[in-house]
Amino acid sequence: MAHYNSVVEAITGSLWVEPIYEVDPNSDEVMWEPWVVGFTRAMRLRPQAWSRLLDQSDEETRETMIFLMALQDIYTGQSKFTDDEIDLEAPDLIPNCVATILHQSRPELSLREPANLSDVPFKAGPRPGRNDPCSCGSGRKYKKCCGRH
Repeated sequence: MAHYNSVVEAITGSLWVEPIYEVDPNSDEVMWEPWVVGFTRAMRLRPQAWSRLLDQSDEETRETMIFLMALQDIYTGQSKFTDDEIDLEAPDLIPNCVATILHQSRPELSLREPANLSDVPFKAGPRPGRNDPCSCGSGRKYKKCCGRH
């Protein structure tokens, strides 16, 4: 539940959300696939809301949503593309996709004045280690506090 709450807080505060990806420990390759699986599962939880957004959205948002669904098809092997045709930079593209969808679905967020006008999105610093003190100030280890989920 803590992860869900932190995602909700991040989404309601900014159009830019930095996805959390898993990293393959053997190859250090960023694994975007579990993120896409989670996103499409979330879409299936509220199909009417996503259909409504798709029907009411601009072309860029529609293409973005179709792209994310295509990533799911690639992951599940249901894509019509061959392995040679798939040259994905999904980990770099997904944050922009989320921002596009948020801009369409939460227009009130785009009316806010940006804190800085840099073209580069804010990138959070390194996450604390499991045994580091929790940054919330509780005095407990991260693994026993905010990093519990």
